[in-house]
Amino acid sequence: MPRPVRSAQSDDTIEPELLRFAARIRRLREERGQTLDELAGISTLSKAYLSRIESAERQPSLAAMFALARAWDLPVGALFEDDTNSDVTPVERHASVEWTGDADGEGYVRVGSGTVEGPTSQEMRHAGEGINPEELLGAAQAGCFTMTLVRLLSDAGYAVKQVSTNAAVHCQDGPDGFRITRIDLQTEALVPGLPEASLSDYAMRARRTCTLSRAVTGVEIAVSASLAI
Repeated sequence: MPRPVRSAQSDDTIEPELLRFAARIRRLREERGQTLDELAGISTLSKAYLSRIESAERQPSLAAMFALARAWDLPVGALFEDDTNSDVTPVERHASVEWTGDADGEGYVRVGSGTVEGPTSQEMRHAGEGINPEELLGAAQAGCFTMTLVRLLSDAGYAVKQVSTNAAVHCQDGPDGFRITRIDLQTEALVPGLPEASLSDYAMRARRTCTLSRAVTGVEIAVSASLAI
């Protein structure tokens, strides 16, 4: 089994300004219907460099900012405009729990789409039965990570055939209550032409930048990645 790939502490904390800039650059490219290859061709920046900018892994140089502005015929300042006042529609997702009784009672969990619902209780939670918050978090983390990894690989020009990710959510019950201590993600990818070392790099970038990873900041998230045979 591959050893978990862990990033340095500095990789775990991405400046919010850099994340916003990365999202802005990606939005500007997608608004024009451009691929990374096409943007690389008109900006003279490499596709790999652009991919790292959009993943908030690389802080662009001043020369790169001017190159992007020229490619899109925009003033440099437009690269930093706040998208919050644009025509982007905010997205909401919903879930609910109905609880009957005291702490020893029972609840019923529903996600807004209706695709997941079922009973829950303290006893079930500690036994890993029914629907429990830890498994829901694991599913959300695995799903978000996988979709981000597929996007990164696709943007880099790889023809992704399949990616499977398992999440192991580690918990402990102590004097301070029941808590999550670590999430281990194990992913296997079928991507023709992709070296395993490159897959590990893309997997770490997906872990750092996916929505759930940025939201769950108080828990260590480790990733191991291997190519499917």
